[in-house]
Amino acid sequence: MSQLPQEILDLFIDHFADSPAELKALSLVAKSWLPRTRKHLFRRLHIAPLPSYSSSKGEQDYADRMAALAEAFEGFLHTPEIVRCIKVVIMGRHGSGMFRLLKQRRDSKSLLHRMASALKGRLQVLTSNYDGPCIEPTLNAHICALFALPSNRIEFLSYDLNVDRLRSQSSLANFSDILQSSRLWLKHLSLQNVDIIPSTGSTCLDLLECIAAYAPSLETLCLSVRLYVAIYNDLDVATFRQNAQKPGTHGLIAPIAMSRFCLQNGCPSHILEIVLFENNHLTFKNLVYLTIEHVLISVFDKPSCLQNLKHLTLYEHLGECFCDLSEYNAVQFHHLSLPSLTHLQLFVSHLQSMIVILCRAVLGPSKATKTSYDRMRELLEYPKNDSVHLPAQTVEHGLHLHIQLLEGGLWPTSYCPSIDAILHSYLNIGPSELCGPVERITINRNDDLAQEYWPLTWRTGRIGPGEADFWWDRERW
Repeated sequence: MSQLPQEILDLFIDHFADSPAELKALSLVAKSWLPRTRKHLFRRLHIAPLPSYSSSKGEQDYADRMAALAEAFEGFLHTPEIVRCIKVVIMGRHGSGMFRLLKQRRDSKSLLHRMASALKGRLQVLTSNYDGPCIEPTLNAHICALFALPSNRIEFLSYDLNVDRLRSQSSLANFSDILQSSRLWLKHLSLQNVDIIPSTGSTCLDLLECIAAYAPSLETLCLSVRLYVAIYNDLDVATFRQNAQKPGTHGLIAPIAMSRFCLQNGCPSHILEIVLFENNHLTFKNLVYLTIEHVLISVFDKPSCLQNLKHLTLYEHLGECFCDLSEYNAVQFHHLSLPSLTHLQLFVSHLQSMIVILCRAVLGPSKATKTSYDRMRELLEYPKNDSVHLPAQTVEHGLHLHIQLLEGGLWPTSYCPSIDAILHSYLNIGPSELCGPVERITINRNDDLAQEYWPLTWRTGRIGPGEADFWWDRERW
């Protein structure tokens, strides 16, 4: 294998690029980590939690594994040919972790773990452990060292803050250290367990200021809010608003002006609106991609957010907020203005209701004729059939509509004729006064299903199978 021309080896590498196991085998047969192989194999560094143990035997095993893994980590930190190949770093919860190199989710084997087992070496480098003493240097120090290397080219970072109200300051300090070490290469950031609850300690406002100060080139920001239940009085809201408008501790810095923004688990609230729109560290003027839960669409109903938006993803909120569809349907979203929108993705499980509601929210009233099918009352586009003084559609022609049916979603046939008529009315076909803005529709199901449930739309040839753009999914980076 090593005697084959490099051009032949390059063909093999490109062919197996999406199969980490086969690519590793090829690398071993070739007796070296060829540069083109490294580019694929070492693209993602995944640092996942390693469970701790209470028994003495378990603690010793934990220490042995961490020592071996730390040696492997130290080894590749001193190999710039590998470090420069890492583009994505995914950090799991807790201060302790094991290191895995992953190309895709299905690659469940730990490459570094195998390397460490082969080395069988022991270095006294352990990470902080909730159930035991902290021995320096910590995992955070290793990650900072990785980001600070001259050969670092890491552009994607996923970080689970795992914010404990008693440890929030240390979590933010660790994250701040990593950002300061990133050498300004970082462009895509995903944060989990973000705490927005106002308190005397650290809040989301401090987190946003930290990002604005140390990641000025950020293009993608994904926030997964820590779930909580809280009731705020007027004084809480007023105090939080004052804190949001205070100058930051880093002096005069430009706000985060990302082009892609994703917000998960964020129920509408005054606090959330202040965090997003009334602070000095975040602006949506350059927003092109937006992914939010459908209940947040009213929160983002601001011209400063939506004028340049081209790609909108709405997914159904499965929690308690707006669980009554009739109440949600009563919210008037027909005034939304989306003049630049070209792609609309709907992630739904209750197909019979949410498609109609979400299409109406974004595309305006449909031109479907009223039918008398059962349960039509639940599919009315406007409460009490009140569509008087509705403006014309606010989306230009050429829109791609994708419907992503979540696993376990129901397809009751009694709703299909009404949905079929409404989807057909949004298509850009027929007389100009009757056609809609949608050029084509895709759905994550086979063509036979669309033909069975939506025959009127299917006969136009404008609907077919397709996959969603999961641009915010850190596992696909």
